[in-house]
Amino acid sequence: TEGLRVMAERQPTPTLRGIHDLCRGLLTCDADRLLAAEKSFEVAGRLLYQAYAQENASVVLAGTGRLAPSRPLLAAALVEADRPSRRKTKRKR
Repeated sequence: TEGLRVMAERQPTPTLRGIHDLCRGLLTCDADRLLAAEKSFEVAGRLLYQAYAQENASVVLAGTGRLAPSRPLLAAALVEADRPSRRKTKRKR
């Protein structure tokens, strides 16, 4: 994650900050870091990545016994992941 940190400092875009926070949060099981990633992806308009951060934050929160804040995050992630525009469709031949 050090390389991502340096890159995010050089190019402080919401997307790079979100990617850094997502990786760091996953590495350390830090729900707050994952929630920061979720907010960065929201600002950047990266909705699928926002859903990834929500899902992972939900897992970390649930794993530490914080089920109440975990449930709405998972529900929001599932809504985004289930959008028709996110589904792969078979090409017509």
